[in-house]
Amino acid sequence: MNDLCPEPGWNPITLAPELSQLAGVLAGFVFTSIVVMLSQSWPKRRRIPAISLFVAAFAALALNSYLFAVIAGETPKGGSCYRIWSETMIASGLLGVGVVALTSGIVWLLAAHLEQDTDGDVWDETIGLERLARAVLHGVAVLAIVLLFTTSLDYLYVSFGTRPPTWLIASVYAYLAAILAVIVLIRIRLRRTAAATDLARQLSKGTFGAVRYAFVMAIALGMLLAYADVYWNPTPAWLAITVILLAMPASAPVLIRLVYAVPRLGARTPAPPPESMSRPLRWAALVLIAWAVRRRLK
Repeated sequence: MNDLCPEPGWNPITLAPELSQLAGVLAGFVFTSIVVMLSQSWPKRRRIPAISLFVAAFAALALNSYLFAVIAGETPKGGSCYRIWSETMIASGLLGVGVVALTSGIVWLLAAHLEQDTDGDVWDETIGLERLARAVLHGVAVLAIVLLFTTSLDYLYVSFGTRPPTWLIASVYAYLAAILAVIVLIRIRLRRTAAATDLARQLSKGTFGAVRYAFVMAIALGMLLAYADVYWNPTPAWLAITVILLAMPASAPVLIRLVYAVPRLGARTPAPPPESMSRPLRWAALVLIAWAVRRRLK
C-alpha cells in the first residue's frame, strides 16, 4: 500500500491470490462431491440436505474465488487502497458463509453414511462422533466469525484514517458477543432432541440464504468497482458502515441457521406413535361398549 492508506499490519492484495486459489479448490472439491453424491444410492432423508448444502457452498465459494481474483488484480495507488479494503471485507464475509455451509454439508454427509449402516455391532455407538461433528461445525463457525471481526476492526481503522467512532467500535464488539452467545445457546439446545420440522425449516432457510447472500455480495462488489478512485480518498463514512453491515450482520442469519440445522448422527428414524383417540372419542367408545355389553346380558 502507499502512504495514503495506513496499513494495519498486512496487505490484502498479497493475500488475495492465495485466498482465491483456496476458494477455487474448495469449490472444485464441492462440485466433485455433488457429482459423486448424485451417482450414489444413499438414504434420501439425509442425501437431500447434504446435496442442498453442497450446492449452496459451491455457489458461495465459486463466487468468492472470483471476488478475491478481482482484488488480486487491483493496483494500490491513490484512493483505490480504500476500495480494496472494502472489497476484502465483502469477500471475507462470503468466504465465511461458504466454509460454514461446506462444513455443515460434510456433517449431513456423515449422517447419511451412518444411517445407511444397519449392523448391530459396536460401531453403532456414535455419540462421540456426533459430538465431534457438532464441535467441528460450531468451531468453524466461531472461527469464521472471529476472523471476520478482526478484519472488520482493521477495515474501520483504515477507512477512517484515524480512530473510528467509539459507537461503531462498540457495535462491532456487541455483534461479536451477541452472535457467539446465540451459537452457545444453540449448542445447549441441540443437546436435546430437536424437532425434524424445525431442523428442515432452518436448513432450507440457511441454504437459500447462503445462495442469496453470495449473489448479493457479488452485486455489491460490482457496485463498489463502479466508483472512481477519487471517490475513495478517503472512504465515505456511510459507505464504510454499509460494507460492515453487508459483511457482518447480513451474514449472521445464514451462519446461525446453518449451525442450528445439525442432524442427529446415528439416530434412526423413530417409528410413528400409535394414533390415540381424543378424550370425547374414548368416552363415546366406552359408552358404546357398555351399551353392547348390557344388550348382550339381557
